Amino acid sequence: MKKLESERLILRDWNVSDLVDFHEISSNEKVSDLAGFRLKTSKEDSFKNLEKFIAASDDSTWKVKLKELDQVVFWAIELKELNKVVGWFELCEASCKPEQERFKYAKEIGFVLTEEYWGQGLMPEVIKRILIYLLNEEEIDAVVCSHFINNYQSEKAMEKCGFKFYLEDDEEKYYYVTKHAIDKIKI
Repeated sequence: MKKLESERLILRDWNVSDLVDFHEISSNEKVSDLAGFRLKTSKEDSFKNLEKFIAASDDSTWKVKLKELDQVVFWAIELKELNKVVGWFELCEASCKPEQERFKYAKEIGFVLTEEYWGQGLMPEVIKRILIYLLNEEEIDAVVCSHFINNYQSEKAMEKCGFKFYLEDDEEKYYYVTKHAIDKIKI
């Protein structure tokens, strides 16, 4: 997978050595509630999940353009100054595309950040970096993102990154951004 960097962060492949950081994130109840994943109470559970993240990002995944990829891939988000994984970023097929007929290559992103680093502008920084990569280098037409209705931090991060609201259901709000918005995004 291509390693991406922003001012404070590195997006990279997962390693088995990330287990302690991964478990810290995936065993935090506030994080799991807002992100919608099952809380991992044991290191064994976390390790099983980490193995899936590693397998989803093996070298064969990156031999095709991401716009043609139909599986979920995960990046570790590492804080440069501490060499510590503080979250993850996922990419998959868009489950709910805005104006479907317009976007042949739409992908959906998801992100998780450990509670200790909330409110420091890290997630908008990493989202902007990945958007520039996906929309420019990978030729994705649109990037979709959603959050649970009560997850105001994610909503703020998406708005800071140029996402436009397009749909709300009983549980989630959906947003999208296209290449046309990229010129306004500054890292």
